[in-house]
Amino acid sequence: MRDKLRKLQDSKSFLGVVRYTGGNQAALFENMFLSDENGLDKRLILRNPFDPQTINSLSPEELDFLKFTLTITTSHRKGRDIFKNRISEGELEKLIEKDPDLLYLPL
Repeated sequence: MRDKLRKLQDSKSFLGVVRYTGGNQAALFENMFLSDENGLDKRLILRNPFDPQTINSLSPEELDFLKFTLTITTSHRKGRDIFKNRISEGELEKLIEKDPDLLYLPL
């Protein structure tokens, strides 16, 4: 997780003092959530990382972090051990097709 976050931070020039003082953390993740003309969708729905429109609009680092996050959250929701038996990207894509609510991150 730390490695993926660092790559995401580097891709957005989130370096040095900004990285260690917090900076604008929301800027790291805002592209990964659905939004409309009023801004970020208040339900906090992640974009589908297997949708061509998402693939074409996110950086490789954002896409990698998004897929990783969804494999962790979906594995947890399905009762799988996130360290030993995490859902694969292929499984994740099929699960999202069947249940798009997996993209919803309730707080």
